[in-house]
Amino acid sequence: MLSKPESVRIATEADIPALYWHTYASWLDNYMQLPFSPRRVLATVSDCARGNMGIAGIIDGPSEPIGTIGINMTQPVYSDFWILAEVWLFVAPEHRAKAPYWQMLFDFALWHREDMAAKVSQPILPLELNVYSLNRLPQKERLWRKNALQVGAMFWAGVNPGA
Repeated sequence: MLSKPESVRIATEADIPALYWHTYASWLDNYMQLPFSPRRVLATVSDCARGNMGIAGIIDGPSEPIGTIGINMTQPVYSDFWILAEVWLFVAPEHRAKAPYWQMLFDFALWHREDMAAKVSQPILPLELNVYSLNRLPQKERLWRKNALQVGAMFWAGVNPGA
């Protein structure tokens, strides 16, 4: 059984504002030409912080989070199996080179996958990881490939990649 990384704590309802702003920063960092929805982001981070089919992990900094991750439980349209899907993973730019924060958050996700499988007494097969970004995409893909198998790709038609 994997251990939860000590540096990552499970978010609580009190963390919703910090998670909201971290998710907003992630949207800015990965600009995808989609309008930001404060209502949808608040609902998603609230569900994760409250444990409503999700979880959020936080690496605390002196005054604000250094990194956060949101994970929810879902079923693909073509299967009855439950999977965990990373909703966001963000490390503040000023902290990216200081420590392996990204890896700590990823390890938290792997721990959560194993923990959930034990709790529901059935395998939770994949942990789905996504790179939704038009910025620094090759670097982000390399980061995920270090720890996960790429099983597909996503393409958006009608989007100006240089905008």
